Amino acid sequence: MKKRFLLPAIILVIIIAVFWIFNPPAAEVECFSVRTGNIQQQVIDTGIVQSSNYVDIYTTEAGRIARLEVHPGSQVEAGQLLATLENSDIGLQADLQNAQLVQVKATVTAAEGTLARLRTDLEEARKDLARKTELLDKGGVSQNEVDNARALVQKYEESVKETEKILIINRQQEALLQKTVQTLADKESALRILSPISGRIIDLPVENGHFVPIGSFIARIAGNETLEVRAEILTDDIKDIQVGQKAVITSPSIVNKEITGKVQNIYPKAEEKLSALGVVQRRVPVIITLDNYDQLKPGYEVRVSINTNSKEKVLVIPRQSVRHIDEERKEVLLVDKDRIKTRPIVTGMYDRNFIEVTEGLTAGEIIIKDAGLLLKDNTRVRPLITD
Repeated sequence: MKKRFLLPAIILVIIIAVFWIFNPPAAEVECFSVRTGNIQQQVIDTGIVQSSNYVDIYTTEAGRIARLEVHPGSQVEAGQLLATLENSDIGLQADLQNAQLVQVKATVTAAEGTLARLRTDLEEARKDLARKTELLDKGGVSQNEVDNARALVQKYEESVKETEKILIINRQQEALLQKTVQTLADKESALRILSPISGRIIDLPVENGHFVPIGSFIARIAGNETLEVRAEILTDDIKDIQVGQKAVITSPSIVNKEITGKVQNIYPKAEEKLSALGVVQRRVPVIITLDNYDQLKPGYEVRVSINTNSKEKVLVIPRQSVRHIDEERKEVLLVDKDRIKTRPIVTGMYDRNFIEVTEGLTAGEIIIKDAGLLLKDNTRVRPLITD
């Protein structure tokens, strides 16, 4: 009797086990409903609040700082002398070029005098030739005298032409030397460093006796109290930033709101900066004007988000929902009637969280949120839709 019931029970267990193996219970998986939304690309970095008319002063000539006229905290006026550099090479070159210019000017003056005399002699020789040619017809002079007069005119004509050529060359030399002398005078003038604005010295990283190469930062002057943000952007990101783009400023010091602004200036030169991890990075300073700054003070560190590109009302899905087959092909795990189906897609613009889908999906379709899950086609799932 027991054996008669045992066999069917075993068969039933086997059937249940086989069914369980080939039809496992559906696993609950986090999913996303494809929808329309906006894509906002941003470059995010930190920045420092500063006065809007900070002026950084750099040397345009190399030299030794012979005398500093100011110190940190000094109040200065526009045009006031800040420092004087000493560069003996510029002085020596200026003296040499000035001496050469004096010599060339003397040569030009002498050539001009010679040319004037030759032109006078030529005019007199031409008059004499005309007179003797007239007398020849009357028998007053010989043919030999006329020939001699004509030869003298030709001699003076050749001398005038030669002197004119020499004078042109001398004048060209004079003009070139005058240009060189003016350039050296400008260089000597650049050794006197003047303040471009009225304000206060807030940074002066040099001392008397220091040698500074061309392009050295020597002072920073702050004018009025209008504030801006200076952010230093990695060179990899700077290509996406343009003057006029909107920026959003956030900070723990800004209570219950964010401050907006726009990119006003992008520096033309990258600077080497040391990261918090000790890595040397190339960064480009970017200046952002602020629409308001009631809760900010100079020196505050803030978070800067610069909006570089955007699209509105496009199909979007989480970036983590995309499975990359290779550099070009992409797919998602579509949930259709509680079963997985891989679906090829074409994507467009993306931001930090979402990516645009241009082909392959429609609004309302359900996809697996995490494409990294090891789910095969036809796998049964219980979708749990989340944002």
